[in-house]
Amino acid sequence: MAFSERHAARATGNAAIAGALLTFCGAAYWYTVMKVRKDEMDVAIERREAKAKGAR
Repeated sequence: MAFSERHAARATGNAAIAGALLTFCGAAYWYTVMKVRKDEMDVAIERREAKAKGAR
């Protein structure tokens, strides 16, 4: 089976789609992790402020 230009074009297209999907999944993961961290940090700050107000 000879490697033709059609196969090369198809392989290039597949690589582009794979790259786009990988980028999308990575961005969705990063966004989710950053949102969760921010929420947990906000809760910790609120707890610390509440303790500081209670100690006064």
